[in-house]
Amino acid sequence: MHTDSLNALSSAALMGCLLAASVHDVRSRRVPNVLTAALLVGAIGLHLVVSGPKTALLNLIAAPIVVLALWPGWR
Repeated sequence: MHTDSLNALSSAALMGCLLAASVHDVRSRRVPNVLTAALLVGAIGLHLVVSGPKTALLNLIAAPIVVLALWPGWR
């Protein structure tokens, strides 16, 4: 599969998950952990395919740092 079409397909799948999470959040004020995990895995996978393993690893390291930085606002 061509890289551009793979990028478009992965981006569309991630956008679908984001849309599902948004709709669920508006209706119930909660986002299921399954959708959150799917988005994290999908985004890291997209970075792995498009940008390479170094970028994917850096984003995997950055994810918990961002969560910890934003945690006080979520409580």
